[in-house]
Amino acid sequence: MRSHRHVTLAAVVMFVGAGTLAHAELDAAASGLWRSFLLRYRELSLTQLGDAELDALAREHLIGRLGARYRSWKKEDYADLGALIAAIREKEPERDSFQLVELALAAMLPAIDRYGGYETAADMARFQEAVRQGPGGSVQMTIEHDKAGRLLCFPLAEGPADRAAVLPGAELLAVDGIAVERKELVAVKFAFIGPPASVVRVKVRQPHGKTEELMITRDREPASVVASDGPLGLNIRIRKFDRGSAKLLRELLREHAAKANRLTLDLRGNPGGLRDEAVLAVSLFLPEGTPIGTFVSRGGKESLKDGNGVEVSPESIRIVLDRRTASGAEFLAASLREGLPGKVMVFGGPSYGKAHSTARAGTEGGGMLTLTEAELATASGFTWDKAGVEPDHRAK
Repeated sequence: MRSHRHVTLAAVVMFVGAGTLAHAELDAAASGLWRSFLLRYRELSLTQLGDAELDALAREHLIGRLGARYRSWKKEDYADLGALIAAIREKEPERDSFQLVELALAAMLPAIDRYGGYETAADMARFQEAVRQGPGGSVQMTIEHDKAGRLLCFPLAEGPADRAAVLPGAELLAVDGIAVERKELVAVKFAFIGPPASVVRVKVRQPHGKTEELMITRDREPASVVASDGPLGLNIRIRKFDRGSAKLLRELLREHAAKANRLTLDLRGNPGGLRDEAVLAVSLFLPEGTPIGTFVSRGGKESLKDGNGVEVSPESIRIVLDRRTASGAEFLAASLREGLPGKVMVFGGPSYGKAHSTARAGTEGGGMLTLTEAELATASGFTWDKAGVEPDHRAK
C-alpha cells in the first residue's frame, strides 16, 4: 500500500481473488467459501485474528446458531470447522456444507467486528433480482449490526422512516410482526423493499428505551444531492454518499457557481455511505496536493491527498449537522473545517461519532462480506469516533 493516495473522480473496482486454505472435510463449494473469506479478511479487516482463532470462533458461533439441539456440543470437541460440519451432517444429512459455512460466517462476523456482517448467496441473489425489477419503494433507512448483534436503525433525513419517527440508533425488533433476531442483514433489508406507497410495520426500541410500533410508508429514493436557493446563498443537501454523489455535487457546484459564494452544506441525517465518495467531495474544495485526511488500516497509517484541485472557492461555507450525521459526512465536516480555517463554520448539534470505514467484498459462491477496514481521521489526526463532531454554534 502506498503511503499517499491521490484521489480522483474515478470508479472504484471491487477486487475478488482466490484463497489458499481449505478444510479437508468440506466439499469444494464450502471450502472455497471459507478460503475466500480468509483471503478477504486478511486483505481488508482492521482487526486481524489468526486462522486458528477464526476457526474456533466460527465453530462456537455455528453451534450457538444451531439452537437447542446442539446445546451440549462444544467447539473443543472438533479439530476444526470442517470436522464440526462433518459431525453436523452425520446427525442431519440434509444439511448443506456450504450453507453451514454461511451460517457460521453470518453468526461470527458481527461478534468480532462491530460493523461487520455476511450476506448469504441466496439473499444476495434475491436482493439483486429485486433491484433488477426496477425502481421501487423503500423505507430509506440504513441498518447496521452493533457488537452485541442487535440491528440498529439510521433513517435518512426526511425519508419515510424519519417521518415515521424512527430515531437514529433505535434497535429494530420486528418487521410486519416477524422478529428480526437471528435474521441476516440482507433479509431485513429485503423486507423493506416494496411498491411505493405500500406500508411496512416495524417494532423498534428507541434510544431512550421506549418500545414502539410504527407504520412506515415506502417511497422512491430521492437524489442523494440536491441544490436550492437558501436565505444566505446556495444550499446543497447531501443525504448520503452513494456511488456518483461526488460527481453530482461537482455538477451542482458548476451549475450554480454564481450563487455559491456563500454556501451551505446540509448534512443533517446523512449516515455516511461510500468513503471514497466523501473523500472526493472534500477534494472539490481544497487545492491539489492538500492533505485531506488519514486512515489507519492493517497496512498502517495512510495519508489521503487531493488529486482534483479546487472546484469552487466560496467566501464562506456553513455546514449543518445533527445527531444523525455520521461516518463519511462527519469526515467531510471535520476535514473542511480543518482544511479551510476561518472559512468553514459548523452549525447544529454534535454528530453521531462513527469514524470507521467499512468495505464490502464478494466471496466464492455469491455471498457478500462487510468488514471494518480503517479508522478515519482528519489530516492532523483528529478523530470524532464516539464523541462526534462538535459544532462551532450549537442549535438552540
